[in-house]
Amino acid sequence: MPLRHDALLEAFNVALGRAAVSLSRLMHETIALTAPQLELLTADGAVARIKSLADERVAAVVQRFEGDLTAHALLLFPQSRALEVVRLAVGGLVGEEDLSELEEEAISEVGNILLNACMAVLANQLHMQLRTAPPAYVLDVPEHVLASHGGAAVSAVLMVHMIMTVESRDLATYIAFLLDARANAALADAVDRYLAGVGLAGEGGHG
Repeated sequence: MPLRHDALLEAFNVALGRAAVSLSRLMHETIALTAPQLELLTADGAVARIKSLADERVAAVVQRFEGDLTAHALLLFPQSRALEVVRLAVGGLVGEEDLSELEEEAISEVGNILLNACMAVLANQLHMQLRTAPPAYVLDVPEHVLASHGGAAVSAVLMVHMIMTVESRDLATYIAFLLDARANAALADAVDRYLAGVGLAGEGGHG
């Protein structure tokens, strides 16, 4: 589905550019996000991909969104890097011994910025009505994180991979959208309508 892939990639590229500006303000540092890579995977394939990022527990910010499309969006990175993200988010405002107490709040705010940027651009570009719930913070192994937010109903996982760079340090990060069959079809239909609106033929079907 090259046309759908390219349209979604363009939307995520715009979204991550906006998110980088917001994160730079939050962290008082210049944040760079690489151009995203996009894959549509099975749930098992997504677990394997996340384990290639971190064969351990992952830190995940989870947001449910609903409306024209109902699904879960997750921001994921290795648990071992969680305190590093907190340190970047709060700067020198607290001592090292207090960082873990701020972990959930700080990482949830980073996730909120990234996930909401993605949803806002998707909603605007694809003319969809979407509402997001407050973020939740989860620490668990990848298969449990995915299973507890969609379970057996997940028919596809849209994976967005990028590298966040701050202070010359790279943090590999995934955003995952857990789609059941209805959500997968709704997203495909919305992209096809967008493509038709800009003069490109929709691809038909929901592959």
